[in-house]
Amino acid sequence: MKISNRPLLALLFVLIFGGVIYGALRPYPAEVMPARPSSPTTAERVRLHKYIRSQLAKGPSAKDSLRMCYDLFDLGPVDVSGPMIDTIYDLAVRTGNRDAQLDMLRQKANLYMDSAAVVDRCLDIVENMMGPNDNLARETATYIKMQKVLQRVGNSVQISDNTLETSLNGLIARYISNPPTDPYERFEVIFAICTYMGNLGEGKEMEHYAQLMREALEELPLATGAIRHAVFTRSAVGFTNFGLYRQALDSDRRLLTNLDSIEARYDKSGRIFHSYDATRYGIYRRMLANAAGLRRPEIDRLWSAIQEIASRNVDVAHDMEVDKRAQIYYLIAVEEYDKVVPMIMSRIRNKSRSLPYREILYNALITAAEHTGNEAVLLDAYRVYTEMLRERLNNRQAESIRELSVAYSVNDLKEENAMIQKELAERQRARTMTVAISSVLVVLMLITLLIVMWRQKRRATEQAATIENINASLVAERDKLREMKGELISARDEAKRSDKIKTDFVNNMSHEIRTPLTAINECSRLIVDCIPEDKRVFLDKFGRVIEQNVKLIDRLVTDVLDVASLDNNALSIEPMACAVVDMCAPVLTTASELVRPGVEFKFEPSEEAEHTVVVTDRERVCQVLMNLLDNAAKFTERGLVTLEVDVRPEKGVLEFVVSDTGIGIRKGNEEKIFERFRQLDTSVSGCGLGLYIARVVARLLGGDVVVDTDFRGGARFVFTLPLEMGK
Repeated sequence: MKISNRPLLALLFVLIFGGVIYGALRPYPAEVMPARPSSPTTAERVRLHKYIRSQLAKGPSAKDSLRMCYDLFDLGPVDVSGPMIDTIYDLAVRTGNRDAQLDMLRQKANLYMDSAAVVDRCLDIVENMMGPNDNLARETATYIKMQKVLQRVGNSVQISDNTLETSLNGLIARYISNPPTDPYERFEVIFAICTYMGNLGEGKEMEHYAQLMREALEELPLATGAIRHAVFTRSAVGFTNFGLYRQALDSDRRLLTNLDSIEARYDKSGRIFHSYDATRYGIYRRMLANAAGLRRPEIDRLWSAIQEIASRNVDVAHDMEVDKRAQIYYLIAVEEYDKVVPMIMSRIRNKSRSLPYREILYNALITAAEHTGNEAVLLDAYRVYTEMLRERLNNRQAESIRELSVAYSVNDLKEENAMIQKELAERQRARTMTVAISSVLVVLMLITLLIVMWRQKRRATEQAATIENINASLVAERDKLREMKGELISARDEAKRSDKIKTDFVNNMSHEIRTPLTAINECSRLIVDCIPEDKRVFLDKFGRVIEQNVKLIDRLVTDVLDVASLDNNALSIEPMACAVVDMCAPVLTTASELVRPGVEFKFEPSEEAEHTVVVTDRERVCQVLMNLLDNAAKFTERGLVTLEVDVRPEKGVLEFVVSDTGIGIRKGNEEKIFERFRQLDTSVSGCGLGLYIARVVARLLGGDVVVDTDFRGGARFVFTLPLEMGK
């Protein structure tokens, strides 16, 4: 009994198909993304960096690449985030994402604020991008200008106080005499005034301009929180250093509200790795330093928030372990003085801390020593604290002198402004009188104008009849023009039909000519083959002449057909991937037959070209090369015809160079030779279509054919072809 193999084959097919499906659907371990902790450790950052970079190496779209680069930027650290700014900016330009471009310019100005050249370059780019009513660009420009002011004040070690005071007086004079009407310009001037005053000293004028700065800030149509963050941070630090704890707490609360809005915007945009834990930790710690303005429940909430951040952020936990400022501020605030004395003693030995920070520590140490009765510590703390107060007093005296100088300058400016206002009022009264006299004159002029208009109306009535007659003539002329338009349309249609008939005639005649040409060629070869050997040599010469002329006529027919196809946009392009060497192979055999006896033909591809594959129409490329080589062979009686091929990756093109040692091209004729039916040397066979067709086909392929005008000793044509069509 014979058993059928069909069930076994079906089972085998099912097993193979199932295996393929399983292999395609099973997850690939290398693609699994690491866990995304809210505050990754250093090791976790390394794993996330490695994963994201592996995804970028796969060549995702520019939009996805932009998102991944933002993740790398948010993960940090600074040595990674800095270089990533330029990468994100370039991707934002490619994708047309202006928000990301401006964001990176703000980040770069902030990161490299110590470099005046970098900050100025960022500002130039923003101002060139800025359009009318472009609030985001205006906001970015203002933020970068703030960095320039902070940079100047930050370099105040090299800049004398007199220079800063002169700049401050100039800004105040500008603001008082001619206050800017633009809200951005007004804020920029007031911010600079407050920054310079904060560097030179504090006083009533500074408090006044600080209030003006807050009011100007509220008038700005801000889309991001960058400006508010910079203003509130600087205000909170400055008020803390000067012991103004209520103002410092108010600035920090505003800063926290601004941080909430920034984080909400980042979460909405998908930036999952951006964290402000370290920033919030610094704010909470500074608020504990100003605990005199807080109640106990709020103090406990701040301490709980700091501990929560430290539990999930290893960097914050490490800072708390090393610095201990947060613990010191909290223990002082809750009056646990016995625990805080050892902590402060271990910290004040570090002489590198800034003066305001050391004052806060010694003040806290004095308070704790008084409550614990530690007289030795108290005496030593009072001695050091007294020296610091003496130093601050000396500094304050100098600051007071500068403040008085600024105040006098401000008063002088105010008096000068009052005088200017008085002069303006007098000018206004004179202007009012002038306006009144002018109004009377205008009324008289209006009466005169009405009389003139009444006369013109009467004249217009008389002209209306004349215009009506003219209109009738125009209507008749319009009808005649419409009739002529119809005739022109008919003539145009007739011309199109004639052109089609001409094209059809050319195509038909070309095909009809090829049939007898083929017969002539074959018959001539048949006659030669039928002749005896002793007579064949003589007739074979004539047979080759016939064959060559048949090929010449066939070539002319092909050129005519191609020209007809180009004129009717009927020449088809069929791109496909093909190796450069394989694409040139059919041309090489024919080119060797084209050159005259005594002329050498060379093919010289570069090593990179031998391994290059391009996407293009192979047949059309061969057609362009054949036309160029045929032209070179015609005009070269001795010497060399060369075809060189090289890859130009910097230009994204494949370059074919056809050179010869022929008669060359006269200067001024480099473009004329590409004209249709143009033959500069009528003694050479052809109808002047080869170079014309070569250039047109090359441009259809996305490239071009040009003459190398620097070449001497013959002629050289350069045929460029994109490595991939459409690019």
